[in-house]
Amino acid sequence: MWLAKLERMMKELPEEYLEPEPIDPEDAALIPAGSEPISQLTEEEKRLNGVYRQIENLIILEEEAHEELHRQSHVTISPDVCQDHKMHMFLLEEEMVLVLSILMRSMEERLGFGSDYTIDGDDIYAIPSSLSDDTGPGPVPKFNPFPFKSVH
Repeated sequence: MWLAKLERMMKELPEEYLEPEPIDPEDAALIPAGSEPISQLTEEEKRLNGVYRQIENLIILEEEAHEELHRQSHVTISPDVCQDHKMHMFLLEEEMVLVLSILMRSMEERLGFGSDYTIDGDDIYAIPSSLSDDTGPGPVPKFNPFPFKSVH
């Protein structure tokens, strides 16, 4: 059932999520100077990346809306509503992890590497891992699958 939902999300993805997104400055700093991309995202990988970004944006919007409800003194929110919100956020975060795992697996199988990487627009860059090279810049931050914290 979830795969059918993912396929539908990939087909119905708004064009804005198919546009290449600029790299986060922290991720850009991990790319060694002068590095060339090792590959580009395939169409399916672009759609997976877009679905990931769409879910991420949805989580941010829903968290902001829930926090705003708590800031409004005239609104009383029942504990059940907050519990439902927490569960909904947990499930959305789980979806993000699944989509990212599928994207990573696709790239690893297609490119034949299991090292760390980052995406800049549609370009894929390998990142030196501190585990394989002691002369590198230090530990590479790992992906945090739960970057969003609830107000509770």
